[in-house]
Amino acid sequence: MNLNSSPNNQNLAAFRAADGSLAWSSQNENVTHTAQGMYESGYGYVLGYNYLGGHANTPWPLLSGGQPWFSPQKLTEVSTNIGPTSPLLTDMNDWSPGYGGSVVPHGSGGAVQTAGDFSNPDANGAASTALGATGGSHHALERQTGESVVLVREAPANLAFAPVLSEPVAIRSTYRDGLPQTTHYQPGQDYLLDASGEIRRTRGSRIPDFGTNILYGKEDFRHDQFPGFGNGRFFVYVDYAHRERWERPPANADFGVARLPRTRQKLQAGAVVRLVAFGDSITAGGEASEPGLIFWERWGAALRLKYPRATIETTNGATGGDATVQGLQRVQEKVLQQKPDLVLIGFGMNDHNREGYGVPLDKFAANLRTLISRIRAGTGAEIVLFSAFPPNPKWHFGSHNMQAYAEATERVAREEHCAFADVYHYWMSLAARKKPEDLLANNINHPNDYGHWIYFQALQGIGL
Repeated sequence: MNLNSSPNNQNLAAFRAADGSLAWSSQNENVTHTAQGMYESGYGYVLGYNYLGGHANTPWPLLSGGQPWFSPQKLTEVSTNIGPTSPLLTDMNDWSPGYGGSVVPHGSGGAVQTAGDFSNPDANGAASTALGATGGSHHALERQTGESVVLVREAPANLAFAPVLSEPVAIRSTYRDGLPQTTHYQPGQDYLLDASGEIRRTRGSRIPDFGTNILYGKEDFRHDQFPGFGNGRFFVYVDYAHRERWERPPANADFGVARLPRTRQKLQAGAVVRLVAFGDSITAGGEASEPGLIFWERWGAALRLKYPRATIETTNGATGGDATVQGLQRVQEKVLQQKPDLVLIGFGMNDHNREGYGVPLDKFAANLRTLISRIRAGTGAEIVLFSAFPPNPKWHFGSHNMQAYAEATERVAREEHCAFADVYHYWMSLAARKKPEDLLANNINHPNDYGHWIYFQALQGIGL
């Protein structure tokens, strides 16, 4: 996130006011400081301005190709575009040719300034790191909210990142805090957490022991032989800050908002946008603890914040247990009859299953193409394809070849000119240090609430 100057190049500097709001100092002669705040002639009171691609939510019009943005005004607020992991402030990294140079305040050897560097000839720009930014001690903390983990006896488990223990850490029994059934666990009494991100139960902990789970230790298990399977009551959810950056999969402009021009135009114009989510049981909501935590409902809520004048209608067109074969049978009822503007298509989890239960890879790709063709012909809707994550590797019915199905989904998106949300690599980037069971609500192939958040992040990566 870049803290940049306004179009008239005023030199803004941020500091924290007593009430936690962002206050600003300025060297611009058009700005006067009043008891009510900083006032700029011709514009009004300046609450704060993050230059993030397009003058959104500022007195200036949205630039061509710019991305609308909810700009936080208090240090306690979170950017809805990225989610709970987003830093609120950074120092300015200026690579605009409008200034005739590139400036990175914090490089490994100090500030970097390159005169006459027109490295940003279009809206994409250059990454801060490409210009030499390192962040150093100025790097804002990132945060995880509700990261899930299951704990076995007193054995260690890992968080996705190393926590900053000088910052608050909260561990509880529910993804959302403050529910009637929420239990808050205490350090030393219920758990031990070290600076590497290693967490474990204490002896006598109130945290449920995952070692008592009906599927714990089972290899090549058939879930139908274990009634009552599931991980729900064993999860703990952790809020913490970390200095490590979450290296999200790189954005690909070919798969992003450029593939959704009509949807973006309608959102910006304040029109009605009908979104249908079509797919298998994951898309149907399994196993989010409440409807508002389903990944595409989260995306819809974020879009409503970004485009407050638009009316965004979301419809669940998914069916549990379906693969693309069943999707072809249901597309008329579940999608075409809904007359959508935007369709999310998410298959692969059931298609990838072993022979006799799934759909071969070539047939899977062909089915996706047919779905795309029928939806476009029947509705004219724009389409987002998204991949799936690997199920529990100990599950008997999985082919455990999800990467190939994810790559096939991406390939179809590229060749059919659809937007694409790379759930597979978003998931793998956060699961690298964790057990599969940490993220699986049914211990097989359904994400928990935190897993739905990962899906949501992949959709956010499209940049709509």
